[in-house]
Amino acid sequence: MIFKESQAAFPLDSPPLLITPDRNDLIAALENAEIEHKTINDNRIAFFGKAFGCDIRFLFSIHFDSSKVRFIEILRDTKSCNSIEASFKELSEILKKQYGEPHVVTSSSIGGLPCERWTTSDYILDHYTSDRFGITEHLRISFNNK
Repeated sequence: MIFKESQAAFPLDSPPLLITPDRNDLIAALENAEIEHKTINDNRIAFFGKAFGCDIRFLFSIHFDSSKVRFIEILRDTKSCNSIEASFKELSEILKKQYGEPHVVTSSSIGGLPCERWTTSDYILDHYTSDRFGITEHLRISFNNK
Protein backbone atom coordinates (compact mmCIF):
# COMPACT_ATOMS: atom_id res chain seq x y z
CA MET A 1 0.00 0.00 0.00
CA ILE A 2 1.31 3.43 -0.88
CA PHE A 3 0.93 6.00 1.87
CA LYS A 4 2.57 9.16 3.10
CA GLU A 5 5.22 8.55 5.75
CA SER A 6 3.45 10.87 8.18
CA GLN A 7 0.09 9.17 7.63
CA ALA A 8 -1.30 7.08 10.46
CA ALA A 9 -1.43 3.34 9.82
CA PHE A 10 -2.63 0.23 11.65
CA PRO A 11 -0.63 -2.90 10.69
CA LEU A 12 -2.13 -6.31 10.05
CA ASP A 13 -0.02 -9.47 10.17
CA SER A 14 -2.19 -11.43 7.78
CA PRO A 15 -3.00 -10.29 5.25
CA PRO A 16 0.14 -8.14 5.37
CA LEU A 17 -1.52 -4.76 5.11
CA LEU A 18 -1.35 -1.27 6.57
CA ILE A 19 -4.77 0.23 7.12
CA THR A 20 -4.66 4.01 6.83
CA PRO A 21 -7.43 6.54 7.39
CA ASP A 22 -7.83 6.95 3.60
CA ARG A 23 -10.80 4.88 2.39
CA ASN A 24 -9.62 4.79 -1.23
CA ASP A 25 -6.20 3.43 -0.23
CA LEU A 26 -7.85 0.65 1.76
CA ILE A 27 -10.16 -0.55 -0.98
CA ALA A 28 -7.38 -0.41 -3.58
CA ALA A 29 -5.04 -2.36 -1.28
CA LEU A 30 -7.64 -5.07 -0.64
CA GLU A 31 -8.35 -5.43 -4.34
CA ASN A 32 -4.67 -5.32 -5.39
CA ALA A 33 -3.77 -7.99 -2.84
CA GLU A 34 -6.80 -10.06 -3.87
CA ILE A 35 -7.98 -10.16 -0.26
CA GLU A 36 -11.44 -11.66 0.02
CA HIS A 37 -13.69 -9.06 1.60
CA LYS A 38 -17.39 -8.45 1.88
CA THR A 39 -19.15 -5.15 1.37
CA ILE A 40 -21.69 -4.94 4.19
CA ASN A 41 -23.14 -1.61 3.04
CA ASP A 42 -21.92 1.64 1.46
CA ASN A 43 -20.01 2.49 4.64
CA ARG A 44 -18.62 -0.84 5.81
CA ILE A 45 -16.50 -3.71 4.56
CA ALA A 46 -15.29 -6.79 6.43
CA PHE A 47 -12.61 -9.43 6.05
CA PHE A 48 -10.76 -11.98 8.18
CA GLY A 49 -7.15 -11.66 9.25
CA LYS A 50 -4.62 -11.60 12.07
CA ALA A 51 -2.89 -8.84 14.03
CA PHE A 52 -0.87 -8.19 17.19
CA GLY A 53 1.57 -11.04 16.51
CA CYS A 54 -0.89 -13.69 17.69
CA ASP A 55 -2.61 -16.66 16.06
CA ILE A 56 -6.17 -15.50 16.72
CA ARG A 57 -8.31 -15.10 13.61
CA PHE A 58 -10.20 -11.81 13.78
CA LEU A 59 -13.00 -10.30 11.76
CA PHE A 60 -11.97 -6.79 10.74
CA SER A 61 -14.99 -4.58 10.12
CA ILE A 62 -13.92 -1.28 8.59
CA HIS A 63 -16.42 1.57 9.01
CA PHE A 64 -15.95 4.64 6.84
CA ASP A 65 -17.64 7.68 5.38
CA SER A 66 -17.20 8.88 1.80
CA SER A 67 -13.44 9.43 2.06
CA LYS A 68 -12.06 8.38 5.47
CA VAL A 69 -11.95 5.32 7.68
CA ARG A 70 -14.02 6.23 10.75
CA PHE A 71 -12.92 3.23 12.82
CA ILE A 72 -11.89 -0.41 12.68
CA GLU A 73 -13.96 -2.82 14.73
CA ILE A 74 -12.17 -6.06 15.51
CA LEU A 75 -14.25 -9.03 16.58
CA ARG A 76 -13.20 -12.55 17.38
CA ASP A 77 -14.97 -15.85 17.48
CA THR A 78 -15.33 -16.49 21.19
CA LYS A 79 -16.57 -20.04 20.56
CA SER A 80 -12.92 -21.15 20.74
CA CYS A 81 -12.72 -19.85 24.35
CA ASN A 82 -14.51 -21.21 27.38
CA SER A 83 -16.12 -17.86 28.22
CA ILE A 84 -16.29 -14.18 27.37
CA GLU A 85 -14.14 -13.57 30.46
CA ALA A 86 -11.42 -15.93 29.22
CA SER A 87 -11.52 -14.39 25.77
CA PHE A 88 -11.32 -10.85 27.17
CA LYS A 89 -8.41 -11.75 29.44
CA GLU A 90 -6.49 -13.46 26.62
CA LEU A 91 -6.86 -10.52 24.22
CA SER A 92 -6.05 -8.06 27.01
CA GLU A 93 -2.76 -9.88 27.66
CA ILE A 94 -1.92 -9.86 23.95
CA LEU A 95 -2.56 -6.11 23.79
CA LYS A 96 -0.44 -5.53 26.92
CA LYS A 97 2.47 -7.36 25.29
CA GLN A 98 2.10 -5.20 22.19
CA TYR A 99 1.34 -1.79 23.78
CA GLY A 100 2.15 -2.07 27.50
CA GLU A 101 -0.35 -1.48 30.27
CA PRO A 102 -3.57 0.29 29.20
CA HIS A 103 -3.42 4.07 29.51
CA VAL A 104 -6.97 4.17 30.84
CA VAL A 105 -9.01 1.48 32.60
CA THR A 106 -12.60 2.08 33.65
CA SER A 107 -15.18 -0.23 35.14
CA SER A 108 -17.94 -1.68 33.03
CA SER A 109 -21.36 -2.90 34.00
CA ILE A 110 -21.37 -5.48 31.19
CA GLY A 111 -20.27 -8.76 32.71
CA GLY A 112 -18.08 -6.95 35.25
CA LEU A 113 -15.25 -6.63 32.73
CA PRO A 114 -13.25 -3.40 32.42
CA CYS A 115 -12.99 -1.03 29.48
CA GLU A 116 -9.34 -0.64 28.47
CA ARG A 117 -7.79 2.07 26.31
CA TRP A 118 -4.38 2.29 24.69
CA THR A 119 -3.27 5.43 22.88
CA THR A 120 -0.52 5.43 20.26
CA SER A 121 0.69 8.28 18.10
CA ASP A 122 -1.44 6.93 15.22
CA TYR A 123 -4.56 5.43 16.80
CA ILE A 124 -6.58 4.70 19.93
CA LEU A 125 -7.54 1.12 20.85
CA ASP A 126 -10.62 0.58 23.00
CA HIS A 127 -11.18 -2.95 24.35
CA TYR A 128 -14.58 -3.52 25.95
CA THR A 129 -17.71 -5.63 26.10
CA SER A 130 -21.21 -4.63 25.06
CA ASP A 131 -24.64 -6.20 25.12
CA ARG A 132 -26.27 -5.85 21.71
CA PHE A 133 -27.38 -9.44 21.09
CA GLY A 134 -25.82 -10.96 24.18
CA ILE A 135 -22.50 -9.97 25.71
CA THR A 136 -19.81 -9.59 23.06
CA GLU A 137 -16.18 -8.52 23.14
CA HIS A 138 -15.04 -5.61 20.98
CA LEU A 139 -11.80 -3.95 20.05
CA ARG A 140 -12.29 -0.62 18.34
CA ILE A 141 -9.48 1.30 16.69
CA SER A 142 -9.90 4.99 15.86
CA PHE A 143 -7.25 7.00 14.07
CA ASN A 144 -5.89 10.09 15.80
CA ASN A 145 -6.45 13.33 13.95
CA LYS A 146 -3.15 14.56 12.57
